Amino acid sequence: MRTSTHLILAAALSTIIPLSAHAQARRPVVAIFAHPDDERVIGPLLSRLAREGRETHLVIATDGAQGVTPFARIPAGEALAAARMTEASCAATRLGVRQLHVVGLPDGGLASFDVLGTLRSRLVAIIDSLAPAAIITFGPEGGTGHPDHRMVGDVVTQIVQGDARFANVDLLFASVPSERLRTAPPAQPT
Repeated sequence: MRTSTHLILAAALSTIIPLSAHAQARRPVVAIFAHPDDERVIGPLLSRLAREGRETHLVIATDGAQGVTPFARIPAGEALAAARMTEASCAATRLGVRQLHVVGLPDGGLASFDVLGTLRSRLVAIIDSLAPAAIITFGPEGGTGHPDHRMVGDVVTQIVQGDARFANVDLLFASVPSERLRTAPPAQPT
């Protein structure tokens, strides 16, 4: 009797566990970052997941209006934000991202209470609507230490770890290899 009970239990578990893993694999993976271009840190991963048939989403928190670089020759403001969003849309398409979600908050301005509240509520709504298997964002160091990166990563972490609805969501932190940080130009956060 005891042996047959164990066999029945083993058979039941063998059918439940693969279905659970299969169901988990069908849920999307969501990348949440501060700026258009931050996805480059995990671009190869997003591309691979898409090629393997996983649904991926990219969330960008800011408008990117302050990310001035000398080679772009576009001053900070609406024109720069538009150019960066066009690039983000193109990158998302090339990476196989199902949908690009742009929150559109002020670049370099996430630390105010009003903006922070908006960021949190919008991210909760996106995460809740997608029911992802995993979320990828920057960890506490923000990848490069940029304040917007750190803020977005912290808010995402608080949402996932503090809300029972997201208990089955894996939270993954993207990072930059330390040798790249040592050779990178000094950060000039906006």
